[in-house]
Amino acid sequence: MGIRLLFGVATVLAIALALTLTLDDPRYRSARLLTSSMITVADSLYAPVDARELFASAWLGMKGILDPYTNFIPEESYRYVEEESRGSFEGIGVEITVRDGLVTVISPIAGSNAEEVGLRSGDQVISVDSVDVDGMAADEVTSLIRGPAGTTVLLGIKRPGISEPFEVTVERRKVELNSVDFSGIVDSIGYIRLTRFALTTPYEVSESIETLLRQGIRGIVLDLRGNPGGFMSSAVYIAELFLPSDKLILATKSRRGWENYSIRTQQDGPLMDMPLAILIDRGSASASEIVAGTLQDYDRAVVIGDTTFGKGLVQTNLMLEGGNAFRVTTSKYYLPSGRLVQRFSDRDWAKYLNVSRSELNTAFRTEGGRSVYGGGGVAPDFAIPPDSVNLLGTALSYGNYFFRFVVDYRVEHSDSIPLRVDESVVFDFRDYVGDLGFTVPNILLAAVTELEDAIADTDGRIPAQVFERMKNKARRFEQQLWMESHDYIVERLREGFANQRGGRSEIYTGSRLRCDQTIQKAFHILSDDSLYLQTLNSE
Repeated sequence: MGIRLLFGVATVLAIALALTLTLDDPRYRSARLLTSSMITVADSLYAPVDARELFASAWLGMKGILDPYTNFIPEESYRYVEEESRGSFEGIGVEITVRDGLVTVISPIAGSNAEEVGLRSGDQVISVDSVDVDGMAADEVTSLIRGPAGTTVLLGIKRPGISEPFEVTVERRKVELNSVDFSGIVDSIGYIRLTRFALTTPYEVSESIETLLRQGIRGIVLDLRGNPGGFMSSAVYIAELFLPSDKLILATKSRRGWENYSIRTQQDGPLMDMPLAILIDRGSASASEIVAGTLQDYDRAVVIGDTTFGKGLVQTNLMLEGGNAFRVTTSKYYLPSGRLVQRFSDRDWAKYLNVSRSELNTAFRTEGGRSVYGGGGVAPDFAIPPDSVNLLGTALSYGNYFFRFVVDYRVEHSDSIPLRVDESVVFDFRDYVGDLGFTVPNILLAAVTELEDAIADTDGRIPAQVFERMKNKARRFEQQLWMESHDYIVERLREGFANQRGGRSEIYTGSRLRCDQTIQKAFHILSDDSLYLQTLNSE
């Protein structure tokens, strides 16, 4: 964008404002001042200046008083939005947002390289190819992360609970964006893992349900864990499947009355009497929260897992010239009980959304009289906390050791893949990573060694036996790390071997449907009619 074009854009803007605003409108005067300042500075500087950089700087200043979901999307980034609507793109496969000023992973896309190397919900991206991303919008960071298949990107990661940041290299590849990652049946209970809400979601879910119904299911588990959301229309479609006609699904409120609307079911859903369990976690956001929260409000589903992300705002893409766009937060949505799920507690920008404290603290009621709350995501009916992963498990994941081990194990054992991970396999894994030079991130041992070296440099008189005793304690700490990580290691190896045997389908049938405690809880509840009804009718 040259200076002449910048002048042209400013002129068009001024004319448009003149047609819609009065001369004393503060927006008119501010727009005139902004464009005239940019042109004056650009024309007067001793050296040429890029007009795009001028605009980007101005936008970063405006962004400081806006919510983190309102962003300018330059042409080169907006094409990624279009790619996703078509169902595929080239990148590492991770959904990110900005939370508390930090670029934060909502969740890796199922089956992507991001998932394979161990990226998880809550990870904070602090750099991309050594470029500091502090202060960047999520779309800007996405444009840095994506690229041609076959290339790699180096991410700097800060994980809550782990003091030191670390780096991980991820290979880019084509990412297929199927909504339904897996559907199947266990003991007459249907299971559907839904990873996103795309334009194709209604078709994919309908096809999966028809297949399950033909097998005579008597209940459905809808797994929305790690689902970051997507198109509201697809969420409405899913909710409508399980509700009778003329039921409110959601209502939006905005500063402008013409954007206030409500959405109701148009007809009886074909599954309105089907027992239903919905699985959620911290990675379930936006459209996932609409489905889980709406069906919870009508006592139509038992919700199991961890409290959701907490995104109750609606964005609209406003197209600009040259293929650029603004994604603007235009309204907030309310669930049928009247609650707002947006998590506001730590955000100064919440004051601009006219949210009262009563909206965040009031106990709302489901159709059957159960208490539910807003202001912090959708809380489950049965809480199952997420698995904790210590520093050792994190280092093994980001080093891609699980994937490398199962591939090499298969080669070494002539394509023989174990059906279960016993202790001998775990010991083989420990030997394997040790042979590759992996060292346990033992902070205690490192500190003792550093102290020993420091004292040696000053002719210290502490006996060597003292350091040896301290090191032994540090090594016992290392063994403790291995013990704490045992179940996590077994799970990752089990899924890795399952993937080697039969890909994504085998990961579910050979591992998750048999061993995942949240899925098992859902199967248990749906298999017990009295427990299911008791949960939905309890206070």
